[in-house]
Amino acid sequence: MTSILARLALVIFGFLVAIGGAELTLRLAEIGSDQMLSQDRELGLRFIESKSGLSQGSCFKARVTTNSHGWRSPETTWDKPDDVYRILVLGDSLMAALQVNDDETSSAVMEALLNRANLPKRVEVINLGVPSFGTDQEYLALREYGKKYKPDYVVLAFYAQNDVGNNSIALRERDVVYVKPYFALEDNVLKELPFPDPTPYWIEFVRRAGQPFRLYPWMRDTLMTIPFVHRILYETGIVGIVPRDTSQKMRPQNYPGNWVEQSKVFRKDYTARWSAAWDLTKALLRAARAKAKDLGAGFLLVQIASTIEVMPNTVLSQVLPEDVRSELDPDKPMVLLRDFAANEGIDFLSLVPTFRERIGQDEAAFTKYYLPCDGHWSAAGNRLAAETLAAYLEPIIEKSLAP
Repeated sequence: MTSILARLALVIFGFLVAIGGAELTLRLAEIGSDQMLSQDRELGLRFIESKSGLSQGSCFKARVTTNSHGWRSPETTWDKPDDVYRILVLGDSLMAALQVNDDETSSAVMEALLNRANLPKRVEVINLGVPSFGTDQEYLALREYGKKYKPDYVVLAFYAQNDVGNNSIALRERDVVYVKPYFALEDNVLKELPFPDPTPYWIEFVRRAGQPFRLYPWMRDTLMTIPFVHRILYETGIVGIVPRDTSQKMRPQNYPGNWVEQSKVFRKDYTARWSAAWDLTKALLRAARAKAKDLGAGFLLVQIASTIEVMPNTVLSQVLPEDVRSELDPDKPMVLLRDFAANEGIDFLSLVPTFRERIGQDEAAFTKYYLPCDGHWSAAGNRLAAETLAAYLEPIIEKSLAP
């Protein structure tokens, strides 16, 4: 028995040495990304508090830092100083911007631009954007956490390409392993659905145990490049990214893997489920505006320029078949949001015209503002969005602070 225990201890020691060596190698060589997100009982997903790490893909590398409240934003207090005008930004991965350094996110650049405008107060922009968030989670982020910051203004960044689908439990364009909150619309009244936790204990244990290590996400992402292994990981619930449909002819760097699914929000004619998803989304936007009003804050609905809305035809033809493209109206979400905002008396700003003007039909211009391996904004894309937003908000802030 002593001999068996000694051998077992030796095996465990050797395993730990191998794991430690692999982790050290990844860090010294700056390979892979650090785990920056974890499950949250209120929002489904949030950043790990007070963490710095590396985020990278085949076409980007960024240093990412989170504050002690669990947001990708500089450290701040719940209480608002008297000399501060505070803006909250709600959004998904476009606002979280894990593809660029901390000072290159649209929120950080917007804050810097507004503070150069000689406004009566210092402007503080708090970024509550989290990857994969839908409008429902953005509303909950404002309701549960944003209110504590006593904001003067709330900006909700809407990404039409997947937000509507993310809001609908009936559509669920992209399955997610982490538990996500949902709402239903019953007799035009929002109803918060039960928020169970079906995640198997062993999966949650592995995720939490792997959080401090770069080896875990690197192994996961590497294995996902092997189609049949990705399928196994998805079916067992270890990863939530749906395996790519290999029947679609797409360039290897194209993102996302489910272009056809994400194009459905741009269809000229909606199914009943899509119409219902839009009704639910509009109700969530009303709720977010109402919550901002309760807090005494202004509210702006911003339409983020999604890839399909601004992509040159030469690129679009490579990711979507002709029969799908012929059924699309890239302006449809913008028109729906514009008309909705006008009817509700909500301030509305679309970034689509600005990005279209810069990109046109130039594929090189498109890859200047959008990362070809990821589909998110590059540093240039974040800056263009920040410049447009700052130009819109500056006179509003100045007017609100006038004696």
